[in-house]
Amino acid sequence: ELVVQRLEAIVMELYFKMLEQPRTQLVWVVGEMVKSQVMASDRLVLALLKQIEGGNVQRRNIWLAEQLLNLLADNRTWLEQHPTLLSMSLYTYLRVISDHGAPHLANL
Repeated sequence: ELVVQRLEAIVMELYFKMLEQPRTQLVWVVGEMVKSQVMASDRLVLALLKQIEGGNVQRRNIWLAEQLLNLLADNRTWLEQHPTLLSMSLYTYLRVISDHGAPHLANL
């Protein structure tokens, strides 16, 4: 529980201040925690979902959205066990889809 709390604080406070490699490693660690079904790992995924900015088409924002989508798709049965996370994921991706629906962003 302490590890999850610390990682959650890092995500909420420092995620966009991090360099690319630590961000990649953080997302990887969260993915491994989800695969291992670590208790409260859903809070980490939720914190990462909150870092996806609507309307932001920068590479790092799109990368995070893609990584989390892959993580959730690969762990669908786990996701279905967390209804709050499921609804937040749906809301986040519907928002991002509508933001990126402009014709000049069609390739995203």
